[in-house]
Amino acid sequence: MQKELYCYNCDKYNTVDIIKRNDIYIVKGEPIEIEVQICICEGCGEELFDKELDELNIERAFDIYRKKHELLSPEEIKAIRETYGLSQGAFSKLLNWKEVTLDRYEMGAIQDKEHNNTLILLKKPENMLNILEKNIGVLPPLKEKTLREKITQLLE
Repeated sequence: MQKELYCYNCDKYNTVDIIKRNDIYIVKGEPIEIEVQICICEGCGEELFDKELDELNIERAFDIYRKKHELLSPEEIKAIRETYGLSQGAFSKLLNWKEVTLDRYEMGAIQDKEHNNTLILLKKPENMLNILEKNIGVLPPLKEKTLREKITQLLE
């Protein structure tokens, strides 16, 4: 893949080499070693910042952290919510979480262990039914009815 980035040393756009090397990222205070991809200016040999590669490297570090601590991935979190046909708002309301919290988790932020454990439990429809029963009236009646029907269907 050929890529050009602006190099402040060369004061112009140059083609870059994308190389791989091991690096340590600090995730939640913990050092995580990953293989990163970085851009090196072909003109002067300086390392150049590339937002796209940096985001991929951070995502890679987060994935390793999640695996190490047995945390759900953003895709798994979203799948749990979608299993019940709930919007982020409805799901958050039912769990008494801020909607922005769930949105961040689904966008890649690392959830705390307590929220992770709750989400793991909600993979089982009987646990979602228990949450619904303990929170009657939190959701609008039609949404609650639809969720109850979905849970019943999943339990069969």
